[in-house]
Amino acid sequence: MVGNIRIHIYKDEEKGHDLVEKKLIGDPNTVIYKMSQVEEEIKRDFPAEYNAYYKKKKVPQKGTPLKELKVLNKRKRTFFETEGITTLEQLSDLSDGACHGLGKDVLDCRKAAKEFLAEKHNIQPEQMVGNK
Repeated sequence: MVGNIRIHIYKDEEKGHDLVEKKLIGDPNTVIYKMSQVEEEIKRDFPAEYNAYYKKKKVPQKGTPLKELKVLNKRKRTFFETEGITTLEQLSDLSDGACHGLGKDVLDCRKAAKEFLAEKHNIQPEQMVGNK
């Protein structure tokens, strides 16, 4: 995963080519490439996804699972996972544009994820200091 870009590698059953679908989170548009055209880029930028597809291994997820945030019900977790967001760290790092593209309540989910992670890691919010 690179930033807010997600990929999906799959086989074109009709032509037998491996294809790569690239998507920016929150954007309904996707771009599809033949793997042969972008293989070196995919190996470099998305090694876990590349290895998972070709070696049939599950992509290891680093971070806090979505299910730890109790305000996310199963339907919302499934929605995020479909969009390639599988950890609270990924959710908390979404841009405003990505949040708006995914739906009106995603900003609230991002805020809840940030607060949960700050509490989990004992990070205090920055305090504003006024001028006297």
